[in-house]
Amino acid sequence: GTVNAVFAINPLLDPIRSNTVEVGTRRTLGASNADDFIRSISYDAAAFITTVSNEIVPYNGGRFYFTAGKAERKGAEFGATVQAQAGWTLQGAYTWMDATYKSYIVDSVHYAKPGAKADYSGNKVVGVPSSMLSGTLGWAPDALNGIKLQAGMQNIGSYVVDDANTISVPSSNVLSFGVVATRPFDVGKGFSVHGSVMVTNAADSKYAGSAYLNPDKITVDGVSVPALFEPGLPRQVILSLSIGHSR
Repeated sequence: GTVNAVFAINPLLDPIRSNTVEVGTRRTLGASNADDFIRSISYDAAAFITTVSNEIVPYNGGRFYFTAGKAERKGAEFGATVQAQAGWTLQGAYTWMDATYKSYIVDSVHYAKPGAKADYSGNKVVGVPSSMLSGTLGWAPDALNGIKLQAGMQNIGSYVVDDANTISVPSSNVLSFGVVATRPFDVGKGFSVHGSVMVTNAADSKYAGSAYLNPDKITVDGVSVPALFEPGLPRQVILSLSIGHSR
């Protein structure tokens, strides 16, 4: 096989330079009267564009890196929290991202092809999801006296993992449920307990937890395929408990 003769300080990296322009707003709205079911809404929104010179690109599954020409990242973010009567709370956040290489020509010397070049200008930047969405619904009525029930979800959009944009990771959606103590509970003799029980990936979905960027290829049943995914965690029950003591 070939040997990548690059050691210690990476001669393929140049200083990264970026410029960002961002505009946004943040606001909190209160209920107009005490009988309204919605007590308050707070939100923040922003749009941004970032230009990058010498974008860092991993190769061989991250065993070495070099810098591309220029990239552009543009997107928008929105987050909100809604407080309602009867102990209801809804929190959500959404990010949309479009990241592309504006100028990117690379040779293939590390793949035993001296002088060969590829033009990836206009392709999507590897490892950047097209969108991210998360939300949590909580319920902590007075009758539960410091206990909150909550359900959450997280969705990560698809993204490409190679500069040629021929391999991609599909979008994933993960659900969670839990019971959370919102305050310490006195158990006597100065001791108190505080904690939570969470069920993550409650639907036991199969998804890619992470992926190698510009991955190596391995041979499976005589076929060359990219060594791509690291699987996401299956359903888990997580218990968190803290014990305090005061004299």
